[in-house]
Amino acid sequence: MADNDLATKKDLLDLEARLEARIDAKIDSKIDGLETRLTEVIAEKVRDAQTEILRGFIAFQNSNAPRMRKMEADLSNIDASTSQRLEALEARMLEVEKKLIIGNR
Repeated sequence: MADNDLATKKDLLDLEARLEARIDAKIDSKIDGLETRLTEVIAEKVRDAQTEILRGFIAFQNSNAPRMRKMEADLSNIDASTSQRLEALEARMLEVEKKLIIGNR
């Protein structure tokens, strides 16, 4: 087709189809690129959030460990105190039983 020839309706439709295909290809390419970059940014933000959550747990555990050790020590002291009191009661009961047995003879 020469530069000064008239375009037919079919020529215009063919041109329109080719332009639409090129525009679609460009748009698809740009969307794919944006999607890839967005996915990378989201993945990085998720990793950052995970890191911050883990840091929070570590800080909590570090501050909570002394409290747990204190509670264990307190519980151990309570157990020891209860055992001593129970032993004292058992000794007193034994003395009472001895007196009852001796008194019944």
